[in-house]
Amino acid sequence: MASEITLYSYPTSPFAAKVHAYLLYKRLAFRVHYVNPLKLTSTLPVGQQIPVLTIDGSHYADSSSIINEIERRWPAEVTAQQPLIDTRDQWLTENMVPTLFRAAFMEADSSAFKACRNAWRLAAVMRKACGVPLMLTPGWPLLLRKQPFIRSLVLPQISQGSAPEQRQKMLKQMKHWLSEKPYLAGDCISQVDISAYGMLAMPYYLDLEDADDFVRCEVIKAWFEPIDKLICDSALQATDNSRPPLLAAQWCSRLPLTKA
Repeated sequence: MASEITLYSYPTSPFAAKVHAYLLYKRLAFRVHYVNPLKLTSTLPVGQQIPVLTIDGSHYADSSSIINEIERRWPAEVTAQQPLIDTRDQWLTENMVPTLFRAAFMEADSSAFKACRNAWRLAAVMRKACGVPLMLTPGWPLLLRKQPFIRSLVLPQISQGSAPEQRQKMLKQMKHWLSEKPYLAGDCISQVDISAYGMLAMPYYLDLEDADDFVRCEVIKAWFEPIDKLICDSALQATDNSRPPLLAAQWCSRLPLTKA
């Protein structure tokens, strides 16, 4: 009997996108509950942060812990490279998520207007998917900047250098790994590839300025495209909607703010 799986998500969360992509990669049947952030506490079955995954009545929080639980229940073949996979996955999550958030985080430089435009794009998705009131859209850039969780991720990285410098650091590291092997930790797709794909797919499909340049890099694009096809095919082949597509891809054709 198939497990009953529900992902509680924001369509604009890179952490939730990691989990969503991994469920698609595993070709598991699941449903997505897109949560209105104004009703977060009353909606989530456990905790106060997105994502949360429910499997047959058991609840799991934190994206990395959730993926570990998925892997425990539906294991792939364990390889000698698992420590390398885990190390690179942790490094990418710790560095990439703040870098992506900075694309919509107003800083005291010339990128502030771009950040506002990106934040308004995210607000449009949240309004359509989660029912966030229209009246909050104009103030979304300020709301993002004031969020304690986002500030805890972004402010330490700001002290380490500008957003372009941090993006170049990420690009350089990923290009180095991909110069050694076709995937981020070896010759085959692994957990770190799916996690990185999930985090990069959302800003790419939403065309967020300064956050989609990862996939515009030819080396990253050559790695990204076959994984993108694999993930999208998984959703398309589930004709009963038991494998919902990543929401960024699902909504991009319906939002005038995004590319066709």
